[in-house]
Amino acid sequence: MQEKQSIEQDFGENGEIDVLREAALDAGIKVKLPPKDSGAYNRLYSAAKRYSDAVHKDITGTYGGGMILQRERREAHHELCKILFGTDYGNTSAPDIKMASNFAHLLAGREQYVQ
Repeated sequence: MQEKQSIEQDFGENGEIDVLREAALDAGIKVKLPPKDSGAYNRLYSAAKRYSDAVHKDITGTYGGGMILQRERREAHHELCKILFGTDYGNTSAPDIKMASNFAHLLAGREQYVQ
């Protein structure tokens, strides 16, 4: 029965898959996520994509501005921690930081970066 409940939670009111909820479940995040189509939901989605994009550019070397890229990466990771856990990056536990990172990569379709 518990498996059925978690699967049903992946769907929104109109039967569409809630990609944030699905990525959070896959990453092991057990916090209440913002409602779909809310400003907080959109900020979380944006921060996750920006973080994963910055990591990808760093790893693949497709971005020449190292300092700018590192700042973008840190800002996005900080925002992820704030939205998901209510803490800034510096006050977030190592396991939660890892879950936030994995969440971002799962959402962006970059499973190869999940740790």
